[in-house]
Order: sequence, then structure tokens, then C-alpha cells
Amino acid sequence: MKKYFLMCATLVAALNMMSCKPDTTDGPGPDPQPKETKFNLDEAVYYGEKIAKDVGYYTINLVDANNSSNKLRLDMFATAVEPTAKPKLTAGTYNLGTVTEPTTKTFFVAANGEETQGTLYWNDGTPVLISGGTINVQSAAAGYTIKVELTAGDQTIKGKFSGAIEFKDEREDAPRTAITTGAYMAQYLGEYALANEQLGQLLILMQDADNQNQQLQLNLTIAYPTEGDYPADYVTIPTGTFEVVANPQQAGQVIPTTNQADETYSAEIVYKNGMPAYGVLIQGGSVTITKEGEKYNITTDLEGTKFTITNNKLEFGKEVTGIEWNLTDANFGEYVLDMTAPVSMLTEDLHLENLSSSFFDVWGVTQTSFLWRIIFHEDTLSLSSQNDYYNQDGTLYVGGEGGDVLMVQLISGSEKFPTGTFDMESSYDYLYPVGKTQSGKPIINIGGADPLGLGVGSWYFNIGPNDAEQMATLVGAGAVCKQGSVKIDAVDASSYLIDIELFDKYGHTITGTFTLAASQESATFSSTDKPVVRMMPNTLKPYSFESHNGIPVAFR
Repeated sequence: MKKYFLMCATLVAALNMMSCKPDTTDGPGPDPQPKETKFNLDEAVYYGEKIAKDVGYYTINLVDANNSSNKLRLDMFATAVEPTAKPKLTAGTYNLGTVTEPTTKTFFVAANGEETQGTLYWNDGTPVLISGGTINVQSAAAGYTIKVELTAGDQTIKGKFSGAIEFKDEREDAPRTAITTGAYMAQYLGEYALANEQLGQLLILMQDADNQNQQLQLNLTIAYPTEGDYPADYVTIPTGTFEVVANPQQAGQVIPTTNQADETYSAEIVYKNGMPAYGVLIQGGSVTITKEGEKYNITTDLEGTKFTITNNKLEFGKEVTGIEWNLTDANFGEYVLDMTAPVSMLTEDLHLENLSSSFFDVWGVTQTSFLWRIIFHEDTLSLSSQNDYYNQDGTLYVGGEGGDVLMVQLISGSEKFPTGTFDMESSYDYLYPVGKTQSGKPIINIGGADPLGLGVGSWYFNIGPNDAEQMATLVGAGAVCKQGSVKIDAVDASSYLIDIELFDKYGHTITGTFTLAASQESATFSSTDKPVVRMMPNTLKPYSFESHNGIPVAFR
């Protein structure tokens, strides 16, 4: 009982002491809260992935609105923006981190007052080292609000900035490391037309094991194959060191990509939403291929020019070196995949005069580019878009007795019916360059194609009943168009003259002059002449190794 009474007495005494006024003569009271400094923006810089891959490096220099000798430099790590995007600081709270192990939403500090990077405060021009604290970033349409509460020893630096920030873009790439290949394949593409000597083209495709949207395509010159039913029947993977040469004239060289949007021979490409977004056009260096037993090893040491594609516009950036890809123990099989079969069954030039019927439609590729599919055919064939699948993927129903068909697909910058000369791009990739006719792309169906599909380019073929009485492309009557041009002139407000001169791989010409009735303003598909532009289905993807079953594709 006495012990309990003593505890109560002690509590009462403590309460009495708390109610008394403090003795001001015993020492200073608690430190006052630090005053919040209003900062103005001096400069903001984005350095890209200078320090580490996938981590953006931002510097913001602030100045005290009331004393220009007080300055604050914020060096922060945030999400890296894509090459085609403007720098934008990630919102959130940033905590103290390190420059040696950068992670997003951290800041790092300067080790001394002389360092040119790292968060640092100047008090009346004197450097004050930061030891901790937080930086809070809020973003809105009008700009940013940045609140800082940083510690410097026993001192607290508290401040705020509000306003727009335009980051000066001085981005650098992260230090490159060697890329391990996860999937690979090889294709024979036919003749390399720019060489003085007759050469073939061998395309080797490799996919980043860690990023399926990043791929490397290498186009090598090889001796022109001449044996077999198709020239590529005996094409194998060559070995040796292949140098990148500006204009290859002999076998065993790498074909570079020049600064053109319509040709992609050798390039490192990163895809976004199924379309090439950015990468490097290969313009120098070497590729080494060795063989051990039945397995191949491929290493690269390449260089080139960075590029981005924004709204179908190709823009170029800095030079890039040290592009290293490694592929080990690759099994390509006995022969590479022949993309030229059936490249052409023609044995002589072909002039088409009997294609008296036509069909055309337009599909949006992007908001500023449109794919026009124009088909001329004999009147013994009928093509119909009246089916359940047309609006989904452009499927056409084919009927009739059969006959010749010539399909051209070209890309324009408007939904108005195109006019002018559309030279043919010869790439097997899906770049959809405005102002070009698309070459035939047999890759669509493993050496063949959906002969009336979207995006498969320009073809001549003969359609008729097969052995199962189904309408099909007949064997021995087809040609992939790889060179030439389509010229379209307006005759009047509702008709056009279309002059076609195309070439197959062997140099045989496919020619014809046709008249097409169409609205001058836009494509029409109904009796009410209501314009209809359909967006192409979302089938545009990075080259999919998985989708090509039955061909020599290998995975790591």
C-alpha cells in the first residue's frame, strides 16, 4: 500500500511541475522551425541513361527568390524516357540514394563542395553538404511543384518551387553491355541488286534474350546460289569475319543501312506497339561466324547511327559504337529458309491487258499514313467484301471460274485517293513508308502469302479452284514484285489512270495500264458514297519467332 501511495505522489508532483512556468534563465528554448525558402528555376537538364540503363538522370538548379547567393542543385534519378519522348520528371517522393547504385525516385549528394554532380546547397555562396532528407515532386498540366526538406548536419533546408520546367535534353546512352541472343533464324532473300557482280542476300535475325522487342538484323552478301529448283536450295550459313562495307561488291560482306527510311538492311531495332520505334542503323564494324560441329557461334562488333521514327518521320542522332551481340551453339539446320520460293514462276515478261475488273479499299496504318489496296482482276473472278471478317482484317471472298490477279499496295499520307509516282520499297520489314509501293512479302505465310491480305505488298498471281474445289492461288503462276513503280494520274474527278511497271526477282517485267473509277475525295464503299477508312488490325508486331512453326527457328 505504501508503494502505491508513493507512485501517486510522484505523479502529482510531476503534474505540478508541468503546470509551472519554465525558468527562462536555465538556457535557450527549442530551435524554431526552419523557414521555407521560395525557389526560382535557374536550369534543368536531362542526361538520359548516362549513369545506368533504364534510370534517367535529372539535374535541377534552383535559386533563392530573395537571395541569389543561396542556390540548390538537385541531382535525381527517375524513370528514363524513351528516345522519342520529351524528358519528364517522375512524380513522387525521392529519398537519399547513391550514384553507384542508382534507382528511380532517389537523389544522390555531392561528397565535397567542388564536385560538379550531386545534390548540394550553397548558403551565401558557401557549399553546404547534404546528408539526408526528402524531395517531393508533384506534376500537373501547368508544371511541377517541388518541395524539399533536406538535412545538412544539424541544419534543415526547407523550400518550394512551383512552375513549368523545360528540361534541356543532353541525354546519353547507358554504357552498353554485350547482348545475349534468345531466339534466332536465317533467311535467304534473293539477289542483292546493287552489286556489280551477282550476289545473294542472307538475313540473320536475332532477338534479345531479355527484351523480345529488341532485335538485330544482319544482311550478308553470299555467293549467288545456282543449283536446285529454286536458287536457295543449297544456301548454308557461311563462316568467317564479315566487314560492313558501304557498297558491297563481293560475297562475305555486311550490307549497311544508309540514312533512308525505305531500306533496312542491317539494323538494331526496338519495337513499340508492333512498329519500329528507334534503334541503330548499322554502318560499320564486323560480324564473326564460326562453326563447331553442327553448331554456329556469332559475335558482333558493330557501330552506326541512332534513329527514331515519330509519326512516320525518320530522325537521326548520335554515333553508337560497341554494339555487341553473342549467339552460341546455334543450330540453323542444313539449309537456311528460302524466302524467294515462290518468288516467281515467270519465265518471260508479262503484259496484262485482260484485267477489266477492279477492287480497292483504304486502311489507316497510323493517323497520318494510309495503306491503299488496289486489285485488278479478270471478270471471270469476283471479289467481295460482304462477309463477317472484312471489317476485322480485310478478308475478301473470292468466287468465279478463276483468272489472273494483280494486287498493288501503296502508302499515302492522306485518305484522298493517291496520285503521283510510288516507287517500290524492297524491304521485307514492315516500315510502311509514305509515298512508296509495298514490295511483296512472302514472309507472311512461310514462303507463300495470303494473296489478298493487308500489308503483304504487291503480287501477281492466278486464282482458281484447286483439287478440293476451293479457290486458291495456283502453283506455277505467281510472282513476288520486288522492284518497279506505280504511277497514278487523275483523268477527271471520278477516274484515274494507273500505269504499273513491276519486276520479279529474275528481272521479268509485269506491266499494265488500267483505268479505275473512284471518288477524288476519298474511298467509297456504299451506294450513298459515304467515305470509310478502317484502321488496320493490330497485327503489326516485332518479327515473331514463335509464330513461324515448321521453319528453322531456334530458341536459347
